[in-house]
Amino acid sequence: MYSKLPAAEQRRAFEPVEEGARLVVVATNIAETSITIPGIRYVVDSGREKQKLRESVASGVARFSVGWISKASAAQRTGRAGRTGPGHCYRLYSSAFYNDSFEAHAEPEVMRSPLEGGALQLKVLGVDKPHLFPFPSAPPELALRAAERCLVRLGAVDGESGVVSPLGRALSVFPISPRHARLLVAAGTAKGLDRKVLGRAFRVAVAAAAALSLEPPFEDLSRDRARREARETLLGKVARGSDVFPAVAALRGFELAHAAGEGDAFCKAAGLHVRGMREMMLLRRQLAAICARCIEAGRGIPDQDGLRSRLREAVAAAGGARALESDP
Repeated sequence: MYSKLPAAEQRRAFEPVEEGARLVVVATNIAETSITIPGIRYVVDSGREKQKLRESVASGVARFSVGWISKASAAQRTGRAGRTGPGHCYRLYSSAFYNDSFEAHAEPEVMRSPLEGGALQLKVLGVDKPHLFPFPSAPPELALRAAERCLVRLGAVDGESGVVSPLGRALSVFPISPRHARLLVAAGTAKGLDRKVLGRAFRVAVAAAAALSLEPPFEDLSRDRARREARETLLGKVARGSDVFPAVAALRGFELAHAAGEGDAFCKAAGLHVRGMREMMLLRRQLAAICARCIEAGRGIPDQDGLRSRLREAVAAAGGARALESDP
């Protein structure tokens, strides 16, 4: 059981068990606090979890890594056993290691996540110096200053005054990282492109921004040659070594299959996480809807330097807001 498992398969863990049978649930830490499976008598705790970590202060990029849980998480996992009767928790680590190496509580996510988005929103709200903001759990000042420098490089903040630029206000409208929003806006404001090319580029940019904002949807098929070849057939030839084009191809294929009522079958054949693809599809549509609300209606995105006008041209070149939302 894991978060991206389809809901129908997750429900199997809650179905009644036949007399004389034993239910075994292999779960991520989704079963730690998010759900309670009735009738669990025993818990086997590995003491490990997948954690979101900041790759580096300079890059601001996050990665996922397997690490040790906190003592609070261990207590939560123990509490999953015997909620409706006697139970026991088997921990696959020693009490000495638990006492000496486990932190009391998990580090707040704000300490481990990229901070560019939060810094930009604070700037838009009038907080000129995010590194001085009284956070309940304050992230490192070094990380916040690096986030501010990143916003300057993106053109979202003026390097001398620290004031949010018109571009920065446009980026703050989108519910994704400023880095990925900058990709979308850059494609929509590119100069010298043929109208047809501009429309295609903007559609791809909206899809790419959605794809890059979520975890990669691909299952590991390194040991399954047949399914790996099937994935290549379904997605076509895309640039290897790129994070963008395979994900965009998967998103387009999934949306076309979903429209035909075959989204789940497509994911199974191509080795994709169904829930992840649905989240990606909804995010792409949300970004497209924002383009309609904020660009066409003229709300949220200033028209200084012709920013809104050029984005409006890109939406029109992509077939209009409705076409942009429905066509990946």
